[in-house]
Amino acid sequence: MKAKLAKKRLSSAIAISLLFSSVSPVAFADFQDVTSHWAKTIINEWVESGRITGYEDGTFKPNKQITRAEFIHVLNTAFGFNSKGDVIFTDVSQNSWYFNDLAIAMGVGYVQGYEDGTFRPENNITRAEAAVMIAKAKAISSDTTPNVKDVYDIPRWAVSSVASMIERGYIQGYEDGTFRPKNNITRAETLAMLDKIVKEITGNPDKEKEKDKQENKQENKTIVVGTTTAGESKDRVSRETRHSRNSTGGGSIGGSGYYTPTKKSSDTSLIVLDDKNISI
Repeated sequence: MKAKLAKKRLSSAIAISLLFSSVSPVAFADFQDVTSHWAKTIINEWVESGRITGYEDGTFKPNKQITRAEFIHVLNTAFGFNSKGDVIFTDVSQNSWYFNDLAIAMGVGYVQGYEDGTFRPENNITRAEAAVMIAKAKAISSDTTPNVKDVYDIPRWAVSSVASMIERGYIQGYEDGTFRPKNNITRAETLAMLDKIVKEITGNPDKEKEKDKQENKQENKTIVVGTTTAGESKDRVSRETRHSRNSTGGGSIGGSGYYTPTKKSSDTSLIVLDDKNISI
């Protein structure tokens, strides 16, 4: 019996190391079971960032269910939690591979056990349980009722969390309008739940890259359009030469293409024009 339990714990430890690790021989593999999967884009993003890996057989197993212990490990790592609390569950040993993660989950305050004092770490986590853990970790709630067809199947203790997750777009139901709260969550669903939240915390790399690209493009558009002197009311815009931005005041361009300065000075100043502002 002990040998069987030890083997089960070892298998769980190996599974979690594959589930969420920064180093793996198949971290950048083209997973054969992800090609047409609905979560392909998210999975590839997480794999490329080194936050999750696949298996040595070249698969990712996106539809593989994960346990409650595995889920808190993923959640702690994704959110960067590290504060610890006391682990008081009767079915958890200090020698368990997930003990540290459970201590962190207790410290953050997003887990609760069952009425009999157990945590049941090896049980596969349900969609309702996952929603509650994430909602508590994010400290979000809702007073509304989830807009899903099977709302009465959602446990009372999970209604607020599920509603808040749906409202913020962190979790979605199925195409038939159901949420299926008692279904066990998969690896792919776990990433889908956490992806938007992680990007809120760390920023969206793709959006940041696009922003930098646009800023560089904007900088290249900055051009010199002429000079002004005191008493001038109009100066035709010229786009013959380019120059870096030099902003010292403000003005406007009329519909005829002439520049009208709003600040008069005895000094001759360089007028710089770009797509966002024009000044002297």
